[in-house]
Amino acid sequence: MTLEFILEKGFYEGAKLTKPNMVKKQRIKTYMAQEGWIGEVIPNVLLSEKLFSAERERLTSIKSQMDMNIDILNEAIDKALEEGTFEYDVLYECLEKRCQEKQNGSL
Repeated sequence: MTLEFILEKGFYEGAKLTKPNMVKKQRIKTYMAQEGWIGEVIPNVLLSEKLFSAERERLTSIKSQMDMNIDILNEAIDKALEEGTFEYDVLYECLEKRCQEKQNGSL
């Protein structure tokens, strides 16, 4: 099928041939859902490595920075929930100030 398609349409059109990437998901019951596409002739990983290496490196860098920021935020949240810490006091003051502003605004 694939080789025939390439012969009929040409390499460029044949290389663009894709199929849905179906994965199992589970909520209440298990079902199949599409998550992107899979290259039938040329694997997506090969394309991203050879044609989009700079973009792929940039995305990896952004994801790494995002993961680091999430860790920092989670640490701050944990400290803000611990009574007696500086973060807890700041959060309490902000929430108290916001409540007062809402009450003053509604009067």
